[in-house]
Amino acid sequence: ENGQTLSLVTMKDLENRLPGEFIRVHRSYLVNSKKIQVINQDELLIQDKSIPIGEKYKALLMKFVKAF
Repeated sequence: ENGQTLSLVTMKDLENRLPGEFIRVHRSYLVNSKKIQVINQDELLIQDKSIPIGEKYKALLMKFVKAF
């Protein structure tokens, strides 16, 4: 919430370990869906910070959002 974390765990492994409200939106970003403020075409905002949405993850993000 307040910074970055460096980990030796792969993103895929981390993605599998985190609870269901976390979603991968970019090859370098996993986000807590409950913290998303705005979703634009190629980015989302969390605490007024811009997070890019990777092309590979757009469809999954939209499907995830529509489920809620």
